[in-house]
Amino acid sequence: MVLDEWEGPTLLGGDFNLIRDATEKNNGNINYHWSYAFNEWINHWGLVELKNPNRSYTWSNNQEHLIMAVLDRVFTTTDLEAQYPLINVKGASRLGSDHVPLLVNFGTNQEKKPFLFRFEKWWLEQEGFLDIVKKCWESLCHHTDPLEIWQFKLRSLRRKLEGWSLNLNSELKKKKHALLEESDVLYVFSEENNLDDGERARLQEVKCELEHIWQMEETKAKNTAYFQTLANQRNRKKNINALLGPEGECVENKGMLEIVTNFYKKLFGKLNQPFSAPTLMGHQAQTVSLSSFIRDFGT
Repeated sequence: MVLDEWEGPTLLGGDFNLIRDATEKNNGNINYHWSYAFNEWINHWGLVELKNPNRSYTWSNNQEHLIMAVLDRVFTTTDLEAQYPLINVKGASRLGSDHVPLLVNFGTNQEKKPFLFRFEKWWLEQEGFLDIVKKCWESLCHHTDPLEIWQFKLRSLRRKLEGWSLNLNSELKKKKHALLEESDVLYVFSEENNLDDGERARLQEVKCELEHIWQMEETKAKNTAYFQTLANQRNRKKNINALLGPEGECVENKGMLEIVTNFYKKLFGKLNQPFSAPTLMGHQAQTVSLSSFIRDFGT
């Protein structure tokens, strides 16, 4: 057991497949011996359970004779709870699974990341995308150079797609949120009542619509991962791990800084060194006053 050898803050979660008391199963039929042993184990390690406030049960057999129970849990140690006093758990939609996913929120504010434009593959399937491309490509341009025309139209297309994609993502989020709420209502209702044929059919429709949205999100995630991989490769190329100096290879930051400093001192010369005019083939270059380059527009 990990807790035998670890004394630091601990978060423990998963499908324990054990029930603490009869209220955690919809038919009340439980094995009290295992419930007592489970509670003893929790007390022995001084664990605190983070209760899921928005769902009565976390597992369902999804059969006609419905059985539901609390099998999935999240525990913390008291020192972790002291470190994150606002830590909490919330149940997400369990569409496509027998279990309710439990989301842990540590109660810390996250900085909002700046918006980065990325072309998404699933845009090609969206209505209106080709019209935007066509309109931008056929728009008037004051440039005459082919390369400048190309760059102008690309910038114009990017600006249009940025606004269009923000609106599209906003609508998808709203639709996804509404579908998840509807599915949660039906699932929570099924915890106390049997769904009729119409309600079961509607639940299946919601599943299909959400699966389509999740497929688009998966494509977006793969696209993001691809560009992130390219960025990581560029960062690795820019990273200097070692430099070769007069005394051999150096890997310490202080030593590498000294090597770079000495290199540029030799390249550009010492500070306050008097300037000497350049020579070409042994001949001294002529010094010309800057005033000779300044003339009135009328002359």
